[in-house]
Amino acid sequence: MSDDLKFDMKKAKFIKQLNKRDYRDALSTLKILKGFNRSLPSVVLYYEGLALYKTKNYSKAYEVLLKYVKNGRSGERYEDALNLLDDADEAKMKESTQKKLDKTIFTFKGLKYNIITSPYTGKKWLDRNIGAKSQCTDTIDDYCFGGHYSWNDAKNICPSGFRLPTKEELSQLIKNHVFSSELHERGYSFKDHFLKLPYSGFIEDGKLWFDYGFGNFWSSKAIGENAWSLGVSVYDRMKMEESHRSNGYSVRCIKN
Repeated sequence: MSDDLKFDMKKAKFIKQLNKRDYRDALSTLKILKGFNRSLPSVVLYYEGLALYKTKNYSKAYEVLLKYVKNGRSGERYEDALNLLDDADEAKMKESTQKKLDKTIFTFKGLKYNIITSPYTGKKWLDRNIGAKSQCTDTIDDYCFGGHYSWNDAKNICPSGFRLPTKEELSQLIKNHVFSSELHERGYSFKDHFLKLPYSGFIEDGKLWFDYGFGNFWSSKAIGENAWSLGVSVYDRMKMEESHRSNGYSVRCIKN
């Protein structure tokens, strides 16, 4: 079989695969076609870009489509190429952003956590309480409450590289907080706080208090049988509280 015939057969196969939307196979066939070192119609660049886009190779799709558009082709598929070029550009930007985000995500005891940076101090915190299934969307989102831990358990519960915040670091959250006029004067405003601390309740004397109005977060500072925590509520300002270490409070870890 002559090379010309083989080339024509592969070209027909390429077109058929495109029509059937077998984009991954079409790219494989196109790779073989390029190996013949024969001239291909310029519009093949568009179809290559389309196939790359459909197989989620957005950066390469953008590169190929840009080359096609820069050729100044105003005929077949030019407008389609311009539109697809914009789509590929947007997709590769989203992909790049997600890759950067994924670098800050890690798994601890079967749950995923992200890292967020304080806009005030530059310190890095977990984006949710230990044991929480998700980041909070509001103050009474059950999935973001996480566990309740005694102080003795809490001081060892953070992932490697993280720890309980100090009393001073929790106090800093109060000083930096933008208080909202929507709530009680100097009250805690969930929507304005970068850590989105929920009203996750607490355990005291073996009883779970869970009325969607309070939340406490342990610090690393102990005083005898007590330890300091940050309390948030709908009725009071954010404030530091001294509580018995046997109480079950939430834990929000900070990076070492």
